[in-house]
Amino acid sequence: MPANIDRLVAERERLARNSAIVTGMMKTQQVSDWHERQYHRTGGPTVGERQADEAELELQMANASVHELRRAKMRELVARDDLRWETELNAMGLTVSKDRA
Repeated sequence: MPANIDRLVAERERLARNSAIVTGMMKTQQVSDWHERQYHRTGGPTVGERQADEAELELQMANASVHELRRAKMRELVARDDLRWETELNAMGLTVSKDRA
């Protein structure tokens, strides 16, 4: 086939693909607009807003969990260091001052 026909066919295929993409985008926009109108009519949260709220809650819970884990690890580290320092001081004949309750 001549090159000009190949170019014409390729150009028409490209235009058809682009047209299909634009049509899909327009349908998506229409659905989105409909959902937005429904949201404004009912005054309730959309699915996306509920998911965003749930994600925010999950992040807060994960942050609290990580914070507690770090706090526990820090306590363990301080306790190990205290024990090590006390052992080193005892080896030198010294002691650590402790409150007796």
